[in-house]
Amino acid sequence: MDSRKKTTTKKEASSALTTFYLFIYNGILTVWWSLILYATVNQ
Repeated sequence: MDSRKKTTTKKEASSALTTFYLFIYNGILTVWWSLILYATVNQ
């Protein structure tokens, strides 16, 4: 029972970490493309 709970916790932590990294990655991409569009419009 303990090992099953431990595995679930580890899986949940991994999932949360993956979600966090995807969120950061998408945020960086959004800012990057916004800067490119801004630079293009203001040339």
